[in-house]
Amino acid sequence: FDQQLAKGLLISSYQDLLPKQIWNRKKMGFSFPMQKWLKRNPIIMQLNTSKNPSIASFTRDFLKGKMHWSKLVALYLANR
Repeated sequence: FDQQLAKGLLISSYQDLLPKQIWNRKKMGFSFPMQKWLKRNPIIMQLNTSKNPSIASFTRDFLKGKMHWSKLVALYLANR
């Protein structure tokens, strides 16, 4: 798979629609909105009402934005 060719096809397809500073810039990363997605996840809501006070506390911290989503996922997986 030639990534240069794929990018070239994409650029040539949209070159007339996008400003040069968009299609001529260096590659940028993309991060998924995991924090936002997990805050709406029913499983996380169940953790928030856990009988284990530590799990419930960590979940509340996550929902308040005081804990990174990866720590909450690790906690969930460790307690499955």
